Parts: sequence; structure tokens; C-alpha cells
Amino acid sequence: MNKKTIIELVNEVSNNNLSDVLRDDSKYGSNSREVGISQFISLANACKIADCVDEVKLLLEYKTAKGNGWEKNVVRKKFGELIIDKVNRIETTIDESLGDKEIDSNKADELEKEKLKAISQFFGYLYWKAKVITSNKRGN
Repeated sequence: MNKKTIIELVNEVSNNNLSDVLRDDSKYGSNSREVGISQFISLANACKIADCVDEVKLLLEYKTAKGNGWEKNVVRKKFGELIIDKVNRIETTIDESLGDKEIDSNKADELEKEKLKAISQFFGYLYWKAKVITSNKRGN
């Protein structure tokens, strides 16, 4: 999956009104009612050590159930669900790029690593975009 497509997914997320969901925790510390943007860096790093995409999705489900802003509604769904939808789109796009090709177990492992790399990039780019959103929120 190319970086431009990943950035388009980030832009889709940011087209929702996220200023009430996000906070720049490097500037304002902890507030359990908003998602600290440093969590996106943690998620990008989690992708680097995960064995499969399902691990990342489970972590996102946990964050959404726990709260701390992930449960806030943006465009008729929880923020965490919105992010899971984008992770699913990355996974589906990479799967569809294979067409009907059969893959062996080695190729399946490589494919899973490719998905995790793309999802990690997504969270990295999402951090950058969230930094812009929270900076604008402060009026800087």
C-alpha cells in the first residue's frame, strides 16, 4: 500500500470534528475524557512488535471499551470504531491487491508484516495530523 493512500485515510479521519476528541498530552498532561495524541505513536510502535493485525484491532477495541476519549462519538460511531474501520480498509486494500493468487505460509507472514507496516505508518501520520488539529485548537 502506498503512502499517499495511507495519508488519504488519515485525511478521512481528520475530516470529522476531532477537536473535542484529541488533546496534545505533551502540553496539557492527562485528561481521561480525550485521546492523548501520543497514543498514536504508541500504537505505531505496537504495530512493529505485533505478530498480526488482529492484535492491533484487539488493542483498539480495548481502548474503545476503556474509554478515555476513544468511546466519544464522531459521525455516528465511536472514535475507536472509526479507527478500526480504517485499519480494516488498509488490511482489505492489501488483500485485494493480491487478486486471486494463492499464498503459502511464508508469503502469508510477509503479507501480515506488510499490513502491520502500513498500519504503523497510518498511526504515525495520524499523530502528525492530530498535532496540527490540537495546535489549531489552542489557537497557535
